[in-house]
Amino acid sequence: YRVIQQAVPDTKNKSVVEQLENTELGHLISDCIERLPNKQSRAFAMKALQGYDTETICEKLGINRSNYWVMVHRARTTLRAQLNKAWY
Repeated sequence: YRVIQQAVPDTKNKSVVEQLENTELGHLISDCIERLPNKQSRAFAMKALQGYDTETICEKLGINRSNYWVMVHRARTTLRAQLNKAWY
């Protein structure tokens, strides 16, 4: 959750309700990422949250670029579905 919290814009000018919703959403996103298969989770987090470039991610995970893009696509699709189900 800390990595997501750092990636989220500053909430100083937000109302208490908006701050709570941001916190709740951050926890929900973290939970959803943790439920992804291990390599999908790692690839997604490394790109979206930690800002690694594709080449570095592929190197660290021992995968090729095609596998990487498939994993990230699947991760995004799964996260979108999980968030829609949980949030709405």
